[in-house]
Amino acid sequence: DTEMAPHGVYRTRDDSGRWAGDVLGNPTEEYHDTWLALAVDSDEAWRALCDVVGDARLARPEYATTAGRLAAQREIDVVLGECLRERDAAEVATALQAVGVSAMPVMSALMLVRDEHLAARGYFPTVLHPEAGEHMTTQPVWRLADRPQPPLQPAPCFGEHNRVILSAVGYTDDQLAALEGEGILATVPLKA
Repeated sequence: DTEMAPHGVYRTRDDSGRWAGDVLGNPTEEYHDTWLALAVDSDEAWRALCDVVGDARLARPEYATTAGRLAAQREIDVVLGECLRERDAAEVATALQAVGVSAMPVMSALMLVRDEHLAARGYFPTVLHPEAGEHMTTQPVWRLADRPQPPLQPAPCFGEHNRVILSAVGYTDDQLAALEGEGILATVPLKA
């Protein structure tokens, strides 16, 4: 970006540790991986970032302007990477946001599910599926003023809407029965 310097994602401290798993979900290794995304869009935001980070290496006069920071982007990234590596992403993001710097922790799926902001907006509702049972899903958080919120429905079961859809495009009940009799249409998957 030619207007924001620095901007990027920086590794931060992660004390929470999570388990990485194989395709079956079996834990294979613990990992620590937390990041902070930030973007400085003005000289004022740069000064605010410097105050929050508190590292004298960022106070160089040539970093005072966007042009200077763009020219030194790699050097600044190294310093920020070192400074932020041992700090908590959420704490730094909160401090930066309070002084007008765009910043947010990069959120894992687990962090998203636990996020108060998304929860308050009903982003993770629970649905009841006839085969899979009750489970959490996602839905858009935006609301259109002139349209009602569509009802939340579970995913359809295998072949659940075959008859409705094919009837709508002209198939008769006799034709559908014939297709079902031949195994072309089904409501259960074929066994391998």
